[in-house]
Amino acid sequence: MNSLGYTSIMTLPGDGYFDIPWDGFRGLEQEGLLSIRVRGASLLRHWNFEEDFTKLKELRKKYCSDRVKLIAAKIFADGIIGNETAYLLEPYNNKPDYYAEAYWPQDALNQAYAAVNRERLQVHNHTDGDGAVRMSLDAAEYADINAPGFDCRNAMTHLVLVSESDIPRFGKLNVIAIPQTYWHFKQPGAWGPIERPALGERAEKMYPLKSFTKTGATVAFSSDYPVTTIPLPFCAIEIAVTRNLPDAAAYGAPYDITDIDDPKYLLWPEERLDIKNAIRGFTINAAYSIFAENVTGSLEVGKSADLVVIDQDLFSIDPLKISDTHILRTYFNGRLVHSIAGNR
Repeated sequence: MNSLGYTSIMTLPGDGYFDIPWDGFRGLEQEGLLSIRVRGASLLRHWNFEEDFTKLKELRKKYCSDRVKLIAAKIFADGIIGNETAYLLEPYNNKPDYYAEAYWPQDALNQAYAAVNRERLQVHNHTDGDGAVRMSLDAAEYADINAPGFDCRNAMTHLVLVSESDIPRFGKLNVIAIPQTYWHFKQPGAWGPIERPALGERAEKMYPLKSFTKTGATVAFSSDYPVTTIPLPFCAIEIAVTRNLPDAAAYGAPYDITDIDDPKYLLWPEERLDIKNAIRGFTINAAYSIFAENVTGSLEVGKSADLVVIDQDLFSIDPLKISDTHILRTYFNGRLVHSIAGNR
């Protein structure tokens, strides 16, 4: 992660697939080998809420150091578009009257948000479909009324489909939008054969991005690792700016694009983000999303000296070259933790 330019991560449990290796991170910390700030969550399921909630509070007490800390509850509100388990407001294009199902009843979701926020913890919610997004915003609004007085910074991730009317609610409720911009183009092997048939015309307006910033929401980028197997931040930044194919070989496309407006893989260009806000998604906004903006995320007197040295100026190059950026050096808390061999 240091070699990719990361000095802090938010690591999350899978929905029944894997747990966070808390003791592994703590062991590295105790040995002085953990050169990254780890924030994490514990899983909540509505059918096992009391047991899961008890475990969440126990883990928070156990892991609360500067380097390793639990800050959130992980909730899965629905499934994914790819296998048609994402919960939609309108039926799937290829299955009349089929919306899929939310993983939580609305009342249970409301109560979970309020309970977590009363514990001064964040809800980090998987939301793929616009139906799941609306349910989760409703739950965040319920918690805002019933668990007042805490800057909880609830977060929603993926956000494949979002109703236009719901986008302003993110800023109003201080819900952080956490997209994976690695996916914000018409991906070969996915958009045409899977997403377009499932969603119809809605597939042309997948993954809103700029709209969040225009309405005052905080946007923090992430990779959804290990779904994105190599979480290259400059690849994600390039796609956020271009909404187009970043690397033909990596994504199985037949050719590299040389025109940012080449239409073959271009997805919803009106949602392109400017380079400044794209960089903020991996820096100060990401720090804010893990309650660390007073420690890291920008270079200021009094903060941890977390920084990277790169080989090109992202503000002046062709946007299609952003993903070619190399990390020369990474510093964590003022200490060099990665360097390309021979680099001074």
